[in-house]
Amino acid sequence: MERKSLPDLRPLSWLWTVPALMVVAAISLGVYYWADSYVGALDPASVRVDVLRLSLTTAAGTGGGLALWLAFHRQRSSEITGQHTIHDATKRRITELYTSATEQLGSDQPAVRLAELYALERLGRDSEHPTLRQTIIDVVCAYLRMPLREDAAATESGAAREAELEVRRAAQKLIIRHIHTVGKSNRENEDVLSEDFWPDLDLDLSGAQLDELDLVLCKCRSLTLDRATIAGKTALDGTEVREKVSCKRTMFCGWVIVDGLRTLMTSFESAIFEAGIGMSDSHPSGVLSFVGAEVRKRDTFQKCTFGCVTFSDCKHDGAGIRFKDCTVVADSVGLTALPNEWTVGAEVHPPPLSSHRENVCR
Repeated sequence: MERKSLPDLRPLSWLWTVPALMVVAAISLGVYYWADSYVGALDPASVRVDVLRLSLTTAAGTGGGLALWLAFHRQRSSEITGQHTIHDATKRRITELYTSATEQLGSDQPAVRLAELYALERLGRDSEHPTLRQTIIDVVCAYLRMPLREDAAATESGAAREAELEVRRAAQKLIIRHIHTVGKSNRENEDVLSEDFWPDLDLDLSGAQLDELDLVLCKCRSLTLDRATIAGKTALDGTEVREKVSCKRTMFCGWVIVDGLRTLMTSFESAIFEAGIGMSDSHPSGVLSFVGAEVRKRDTFQKCTFGCVTFSDCKHDGAGIRFKDCTVVADSVGLTALPNEWTVGAEVHPPPLSSHRENVCR
């Protein structure tokens, strides 16, 4: 429960007592004079006693209502105090667990580091606070960005290196598990939103050494892989990144598969594609940049729609890039400047307004 969702605990001021007593007195006097106006001066004294009794009963009833309201306010204050106490205790527990987990990630024992990764994940599952979940993902990403530990890097084929790589693979799976969107329903085996999905996460894996990157049917706010090295394949099938995908100077050692990517801006500036890239049915609505990229095998783009795509200063070594049934809605200089054999099947549409070109291709 977030702090802002808790009701405020406001102490009751003593200043309300004087107006409350005046209200009780005014009501009782009003009832007395109202009843007395019907009795008249010649009525027996017993009737006037009844009038006085009626006014006093009214005053007692009004005072009882105020007492009931005070009891309700006291009970409500106790409930709110209990909610704040539980909330503060939960926050304190989360802080203690988070501090302990992050400290244990620096342990020399791989088993301890692995256990603490799962402890952080459990912490994020127990608390639905989005800021805490983002912080947990930031910690795991920071662990992956760190270079191999000295004891693991010193032995190329030793047990220490394999143990460290196993911890890193577990960290990757932890991240992917919480941006993967598809789960299974118990009824009719239909696809539903995964229970482990954490929305609106920013992933920063700059400079990380990754075994492979399988982001099939994943969704996040931003994905940064600048200067990262990905040993295996990279799969971005059905991936949705709300803001941007940044892969500047990224080394893709394996095949890069980009099918159905949805994002606003994608940058592969100065990236190296050892095994090539295949992109199909993808719609980067903004800028797709391959400025200074190095293509060592043929890259194929099929049935894609680009807002603006540029291959300026792209190093291809004769490998070539092929566009098939692609559409570029902005008149991109970076695309039209490529050799004709590259752009066969690519349809270039100038933007309807000059301002649109300036905004998209800037």
